[in-house]
Amino acid sequence: MKEHLPFIGMIKAMTFAVKQFRLYSQNHPITQQALAALNLEMQKFFETRPRVNLGSMRKLLVINGAIISEKESSVHELAKEFDRLGIEALTLEKGVDVAEMSIFLGLMAIPTKLLEQKGGFRKNYEQNPLPHIKLVSGRYELVGEGEAVLSQKEETPSSSAPVSAAPAPPRTRWPGRPRFPSVRPRSPAGASAVPAASGPAEFP
Repeated sequence: MKEHLPFIGMIKAMTFAVKQFRLYSQNHPITQQALAALNLEMQKFFETRPRVNLGSMRKLLVINGAIISEKESSVHELAKEFDRLGIEALTLEKGVDVAEMSIFLGLMAIPTKLLEQKGGFRKNYEQNPLPHIKLVSGRYELVGEGEAVLSQKEETPSSSAPVSAAPAPPRTRWPGRPRFPSVRPRSPAGASAVPAASGPAEFP
């Protein structure tokens, strides 16, 4: 747990701030005090780091691919908030300020039913300029003891449609493995086509 100590102060401050945004108005002194405390933690954190990746897997918080111990119950409250809002993963980048966090926490504090009436969390997020807070679509998968990797969703017309053997042009993928386009050899005249591979190639 020691290696995660630099993150914990910021995560707890963020969780506490969400609660205050839910109880009080955005301009209430208590809300502003919680926001100032969070900003202080973020400033200290980003002095030596360019970004942090946060996510949720089985209601446990994932920080930069590391699953935080269940013993840190207060930290996992943020993961539960992510699940409620449909936030699979997000990246906080150096340069995020009080104004951005105020908008983002305000969105997180909106009651679920009201948020659904407004089109959901992602729609409201996209309507606000938050250049240092980026949502990532995907799903965390366990790859080792206490480790998880984010597999991004493919943007296809239908989520149930099978993925084509010939992949789309390469796109940036975070933080999963790189993909390479498959090559189908040409068949000689009169010969049957070579069948496509039944699944993606695995790389060590």
